[in-house]
Amino acid sequence: MTSVTICNITSLRNTNSETLEQLASLMTAGFESRHKSIVNKFISMWNASFALERSLSYPVSLESILRRLKPYVEIQLPGFPERTETKVCTV
Repeated sequence: MTSVTICNITSLRNTNSETLEQLASLMTAGFESRHKSIVNKFISMWNASFALERSLSYPVSLESILRRLKPYVEIQLPGFPERTETKVCTV
């Protein structure tokens, strides 16, 4: 099932920000899987599809998991936002 899903995503013509938004729940689940083989398949699929875009707008849930994965895996993240720090104001 996972391989078929990944194959279908890889073969999409449009792997743009709109498509990413529509697939965010599925992508997040794949990247958060407890099974290393599934995570690796999603990384390979990502690098063969969404990584080829010039820039992407990342849904918040997906941005969070990609930020956690990024230091440990080889994944291309076009236009990935730098970490923004929230400043706390005290009165």
